[in-house]
This record gives sequence, structure tokens and C-alpha cells, in this order.
Amino acid sequence: MSVTAEEVKGMLDVALLTPTTTPTEVEAVALIVRNEGYGQMCVNTAHIQRAAAALKGSRVKVVAPVGFPLGARPNIESSSPRLVFICSLAKPAFTRSR
Repeated sequence: MSVTAEEVKGMLDVALLTPTTTPTEVEAVALIVRNEGYGQMCVNTAHIQRAAAALKGSRVKVVAPVGFPLGARPNIESSSPRLVFICSLAKPAFTRSR
């Protein structure tokens, strides 16, 4: 099976997780992610909606860390309404086909 460089790039994510990330930086990186053909953009939970809006109409998925350093929510409960909201916005990074 042969995999092209573009296919590999589509499986990679670009992470923007610094605690000082600004909305302008999220929008600028989203443009790069979209134009360069990356598959996912990873942002802190505070930036999910902005990243999703900037990537609307593209195939790029927005993902976010939850409950570990730089996840911006150190002790989130698995049944938390916020976690459910986050998961509904951020589609799984990879899907399996059989």
C-alpha cells in the first residue's frame, strides 16, 4: 500500500496549546491548517468555537485536550456537561473503516 505525502499530512494535527494563545492566533493558524491540508487543529477548550468557525466548510477537524496539562480544565468530570459539549464540537480525529 502506497501513501502519499498529502495523505500523511491529512492525518496530522497542528496543535496551538499555549496558555497565552489569542483569538487572532487561532484564526491565523486555522487558515494555515486549512490551506496546507492538515487533518486536525488542536486548541484549548476556550478556543474550540473560534477554531470551528474559522474552519467551517473545510474537512479539518477541531480537537481539544481535556483534563491534562494545557487542557485548561485540570479536574473535569467525565459526566460534566462541558465535556459533553466539547465532544459534540470536536469530532474524533481518526475513524476506522472496515
